[in-house]
Amino acid sequence: MIIAVASCSKYSDAWHPFIKLFRKFWPNCKWPVYLLTDECNDSHEGYDVKISIKQDKGWTYNLKAMLEQVIPLPSDLVLLFQEDFFITEPVDQDFIATAVGIMSFNDFGFLRLYPCPGADRPWSKNYPIGLIDEHAPYKASCQAAIWKREYLTDILSCAKNTMLFELHGTKIAWQKSEPCLAVEREAPKWPLQYLCSAINRGIWSLDAVRLCQQHGINLDLSRRPVGK
Repeated sequence: MIIAVASCSKYSDAWHPFIKLFRKFWPNCKWPVYLLTDECNDSHEGYDVKISIKQDKGWTYNLKAMLEQVIPLPSDLVLLFQEDFFITEPVDQDFIATAVGIMSFNDFGFLRLYPCPGADRPWSKNYPIGLIDEHAPYKASCQAAIWKREYLTDILSCAKNTMLFELHGTKIAWQKSEPCLAVEREAPKWPLQYLCSAINRGIWSLDAVRLCQQHGINLDLSRRPVGK
């Protein structure tokens, strides 16, 4: 598996705080972290690999192009983040390793680790993981999930941005045969806890500013305003 952080240069002010919080709350992460963007600058330090396609043609086009043409994946699993998902608590690596095993040895399209939306019905007696209904609303979600690469690229082929990824991508997901999983919203603890989102409509959330201040992380406030 690789961990892919989907971004573009206009959100490069989020790259530094994202990776700082990622490394703080997931210090034992055993999978490489790829920064996927149209271009890289000095804000990319801390990522294991940076991939640039040199042009910005929209979030979904960029990500699809990089997944199909650029990344030499050692496996077909991708844990997809966005750059403003600022982790707030220690990550449950054991849970995620179990989720990787489930995805590796079963024919599921994805397993959503941040349950928004969560599972619709039970699947496992041992873990708080359930099945998503075949025609569930927002079946395709931008929240952090482990994806089969082919399934993800199919979803990406139908939309230009994250909103359409969820709206149009859900209709594609309804047509696909692979079942999909999600952590149950009622789980005692979600394996990934993060701000969703640190940047909203181009504005820093006040929670993101406070989180970075709490952990001594420099946040560039010169490029966008802070919400109230």
